[in-house]
Amino acid sequence: MFKRYLHEPLVHFLVLGGLIFLLYAYLNDGFTPEEEKIVISPAKIDQLSYVWKKKYLRKPTPQELQQLIDEEIYAQVMSREAQKLGLDKDDEVIRRRLVQKIRFISANLSTLLEPSDEELKMYLKAHPEAFMSPERISFTIKGDSVGEKFHADMSAWDVSRLYGHAFAQTLFTLPEGVWSRDVAMPYGKVDVYIREKKAAQLLPFDQIKNRLKSAWQKHEEEKLERAFYEKAKKSYEITVEERP
Repeated sequence: MFKRYLHEPLVHFLVLGGLIFLLYAYLNDGFTPEEEKIVISPAKIDQLSYVWKKKYLRKPTPQELQQLIDEEIYAQVMSREAQKLGLDKDDEVIRRRLVQKIRFISANLSTLLEPSDEELKMYLKAHPEAFMSPERISFTIKGDSVGEKFHADMSAWDVSRLYGHAFAQTLFTLPEGVWSRDVAMPYGKVDVYIREKKAAQLLPFDQIKNRLKSAWQKHEEEKLERAFYEKAKKSYEITVEERP
C-alpha cells in the first residue's frame, strides 16, 4: 500500500513543496527574510564603543553602551522603513539622511493636527514650567565701587547681564526688606537692599497660545515617531551578538 502512495501525483507535489520550503528556510537562515534581520555584531559594538571613546575620552559604561546599541537598532529600523517607502530613490546620501527623511514625515503629520483649546490647556497643566514668567526683583546696591543704584523689576538674566551670574544667583536668595552687608560682586563687596520680589507666574493662556501649539505639536510628533518605530521594530528579527 505504501508503494502505491509513492506513485500518487499529490504525494509528489507535497514532498516537492516541502523540499522547496525547507531549502528556502535553509538558504535564508530560518524563515525571516534577510532584509527583515538586524544583527548587531561584536565588531559593530566595538565600533560604537570606539567612536564614543574618541568623543568622550573614556569607555562607555554598560548603560551607555546599551543606549548606543539601542540607537543603532533604531537607526537601522528607521532607515529600512524609509527605503521601503522609496525615500532613498535617486538619493545617494547616507543612512542618517534616510532616518531624517522618515522623521520629517512624523513632523509633517503632527503639523496637520489642530489642537483644541482644551487640549492645549491640558498640555499646559502638565508642563507649566516652560510657560512661566521669570522671577523678578527690585533692589538697591550701595558700595564704594558702584555708588548707590536702584534697579526695578529685573529678571535673573537682567541682573546677570549687568553684574554677573554669581551675583544674580546670590541676589535672589537674599531676604526682602533688610540690608544685606558685604555681598560679593565683580566690582567688590556691596550692601544690598531687596525692595520687592515677584515670584514666577504662569503666563496668560492667550499670550502663550501659539507657543503652546508648537510645543504640543512637537510632543505629538515625538509620539507618532515612537509609535511608528515600535510597530516597525516588531517586524524585524534583531540579534545582538555576544563576543565569543
